[in-house]
Amino acid sequence: MKLYASTAEMAKIIGRSPDWLKRRKSDGTFVEGVHYFHPNGERDPFWKIEAIQRWIESPQNDMVEKILEKVVSS
Repeated sequence: MKLYASTAEMAKIIGRSPDWLKRRKSDGTFVEGVHYFHPNGERDPFWKIEAIQRWIESPQNDMVEKILEKVVSS
């Protein structure tokens, strides 16, 4: 089973455009270290397929997780 996908591959997997993913990345919907990774300064992130599937199926869970991360880091 594949664990990670490029932006173009992830867009195809979920039926959205690469720009849709990039916008959600920029607006903070998707969090680096949770939904995607930039190992060794890679330009195109490695999208974690399982994390994106979890977000699609339970978007409120990630929202709570993001809020908790902000509270803990403050």
